[in-house]
Amino acid sequence: MSAAAKPYLERRRSMVIRHPLHLLRMIMRIVAHCSIMAAGLVLLAAFFFVVSPCRAQVGFTAFVGGTNPAGDFGETVVERGKSGAEEGHSFGGGVVWRWRIGREGSPADGFSSAVVFSLGYSESGFGDNVPSSIVNDTLYATPHSRITVRGVRLGLRVIPWAGSRFSPSIGGGLQRQILKWKSRAFYGPGPESTVSFTSVGQSFTHKSDNILGSFVQAGLVLRMDESAMLFADVVRHFLFSQDKAVTTEFKSPDGTGTFENTIKYNYQWWELRAGLVWFF
Repeated sequence: MSAAAKPYLERRRSMVIRHPLHLLRMIMRIVAHCSIMAAGLVLLAAFFFVVSPCRAQVGFTAFVGGTNPAGDFGETVVERGKSGAEEGHSFGGGVVWRWRIGREGSPADGFSSAVVFSLGYSESGFGDNVPSSIVNDTLYATPHSRITVRGVRLGLRVIPWAGSRFSPSIGGGLQRQILKWKSRAFYGPGPESTVSFTSVGQSFTHKSDNILGSFVQAGLVLRMDESAMLFADVVRHFLFSQDKAVTTEFKSPDGTGTFENTIKYNYQWWELRAGLVWFF
């Protein structure tokens, strides 16, 4: 045998299966590889099966509107020194993701609905109806006070007839908000005071911890084209603020300081808003 043929024969011998268990291991390895490939094909087919009748788009949204407090949040009881919120404003914006099911076009071409998820920032502002109070011969008055609710909203909107020009919509979501009050106040002689003294100005800033809440909404959607739509909603907000911590900072000519307190009730309010959604 020539020297050149020996390496070839050695390689051939190394390929010979010398034991049945070795054959079984090779078969199992091939089956495992085929199973992985089959699972991948099934997942790929499932993906195209789901996405093929749908259309997913990413975009942004913005809205403006007004607020109207409800429940304890909007109630003023002078007898126990309880202030309530007054009407205010709202605005916000964020990113959206739309998942549309069904065929494009008018309802005559087939049912077409859409689900729109949103994640964004919002602010709701209120006046604070702080009643004046008299303690003996001293008058405490707050000529200006504001409440703001700022934070993140995660929302879901369902549009049953997304292919139509007009469609109702319903939805809801979760929110994480921070409450902040700012007041300018003064105290001075009351109307029955027999001692005259100079009124002293004060300022207060109350700020809460993060508070969880939820909201529900219903409204109308006007589809401008495939990329844009207008909406108008009535929204009811629920903020689970009872017993949440609040830090108060005050300033006056006599000095400054801070103290801790808690919120005594949950906040609720209505929001009437209109906005735009634009998809890329």
